Amino acid sequence: MTTSLERPEALDGDYRRSLALCIIESVQSHHGRDEVSVVDRYLAYRRARESDLAPYAEPLTDGARALLRTFEEAGSSDQWAGKVASYKRRYSATGAPIEARHIQQAAALLYDRRIDSISDLFDAARDQAALENLHDAWVEVCGAEEDDTWSRFLTLAGIGLPRQAVQTLAS
Repeated sequence: MTTSLERPEALDGDYRRSLALCIIESVQSHHGRDEVSVVDRYLAYRRARESDLAPYAEPLTDGARALLRTFEEAGSSDQWAGKVASYKRRYSATGAPIEARHIQQAAALLYDRRIDSISDLFDAARDQAALENLHDAWVEVCGAEEDDTWSRFLTLAGIGLPRQAVQTLAS
């Protein structure tokens, strides 16, 4: 899978089933095209890890907890950047930085608020005040200049933008 928000196929399929993919791509997105390769390498890592347990398992439904588990397996966000986000890829000092720490913090933020799946995110988005609080926490974790990553996150998950469009979910 190689998709990005600029291509229409990103708005359905894998992203609509996996909160983890939405988190990774949206947080990584401010570095440009590299978010897709980080998503691809995360998927390759997960498929390799799952093949020992269930040969036909598709990790495309990974939620925040499954993403956090990969950080636990790696040992730290720095190690995750090398072991997971750069899975089976040669290190390049000139490559775009991997925002592993922010990916981990965004996943923890969601999981701590009992948002572990796309469905959980939709449920949370039905309450405009809760969505605003979640937005503010996201921006605090990812940085004030990262409001675009929030918009991208919601779009990848299938929640319409601008934020006012979320109000239609409640009706």
